[in-house]
Amino acid sequence: MDEKNILRLKLPWLWGTDLLCTAGYGPDSGSPYHDDKHNAFYALDFDKPWRGNMMPVVPILAVEKGNIVTIETNPEHPFGCHVVINHGGGYKSLYAHLMGMPDIPDLVRQGQLLGYMGETGHAQGPHLHFQLFFRNLCREKIKRAMPARVHILGVVT
Repeated sequence: MDEKNILRLKLPWLWGTDLLCTAGYGPDSGSPYHDDKHNAFYALDFDKPWRGNMMPVVPILAVEKGNIVTIETNPEHPFGCHVVINHGGGYKSLYAHLMGMPDIPDLVRQGQLLGYMGETGHAQGPHLHFQLFFRNLCREKIKRAMPARVHILGVVT
């Protein structure tokens, strides 16, 4: 296996944080924002249950090192405040609906703080909208576009 074809992702939140995947990939997700039929991309939404009337504070972290492609701080953008990172090898990740974004350098390390789970943009409640792209595809066709020997590992440490 060629090491350069391995993308070693870590979850985009701190170890020990319990989140729910409230919208998944594919046409059965029940959400027009996660269904290729409507908008040509798939995404995952992660939510943290509220405790009483306190909105949860969840730091959102870079899943892998990379170069910043986009930092959007306009809360009215459909994705709200969001970040796109180019991880190299054709991979990019998007983190949407953020709040409390710090100054983010052009080059980020794995696990670097990007902001906090929020409800900016077209969000109905605070959550992380996460997408992983390969060669600018984030849809069912991504499987055909990926090299046969690529492994994507989700690692929690």
